[in-house]
Amino acid sequence: MTLSTKREAFRVDTIARGLDHQRTDYLRAYGNRVAASSTTFEAGMPVSLNASGQVVVHPGTDTRPFGITKYNKKASFTAMVSAEPIQFATSGGTATLKYTTLVDHGATANTGGLRITSDAAGVGTTYTETTDFTYVSSTGVVTHVGGGSIATATTVYAWYMRTLSAAELLADGANFWNYQDDVSIQGGKVTVIEGEATIFTTQYNASRAWAINDSVSPGDAATDYCGGLFDRTTDSTNTVVIGQVIQLPTADDPFLGIKYFG
Repeated sequence: MTLSTKREAFRVDTIARGLDHQRTDYLRAYGNRVAASSTTFEAGMPVSLNASGQVVVHPGTDTRPFGITKYNKKASFTAMVSAEPIQFATSGGTATLKYTTLVDHGATANTGGLRITSDAAGVGTTYTETTDFTYVSSTGVVTHVGGGSIATATTVYAWYMRTLSAAELLADGANFWNYQDDVSIQGGKVTVIEGEATIFTTQYNASRAWAINDSVSPGDAATDYCGGLFDRTTDSTNTVVIGQVIQLPTADDPFLGIKYFG
């Protein structure tokens, strides 16, 4: 990720992931909520309450979240990659992404987790998986489909969520206990942002063609395979509207800005 001068001045993490605490703005965020022992979540994810009143990652159903988690309860983490330039030299040729371990959001492996666009702003043509390209999550290899819409020897742009390596997590820093899981070391307590808020998060479906003023819904788990993420209402199986897009991810700034309705 290349950072603009403005973004560099306000960065804390070296990798864009989770919730951007610098820009996220809220009125209520209580830290005495108890997280269910079996659940895992990353900062910036929608969460719900289970029957015992404990915080769990949102189940991916068409229901309103209880709020948005401010910290992590997980051992492995994800980051977003926005507008990575790639080219296919020949029809049917391949290009290798900078990162591997893409997070899939399709019904099967190697599906639904990669968006390719004609422009770096992400507002032009969005190419169709299987018709224009295929990919392998574990290797980051993208294959051009002959006869599709992607012109060879032309720069196109990749958008995806990926899993961070152990080395990256070490370089990115940990909490005071040298641990990534913020909740477990606090007796299972988690801070949840409740009510209206403005959030900047990487916990969204990267394969969508996002636009300013888009309605936002909680990601669907059963059909769209992105439970625990934010999704574009127009594309999602879930239709309950919980927010509105106020900033699009860019190459310099992979965070999605959402006006969360609470």
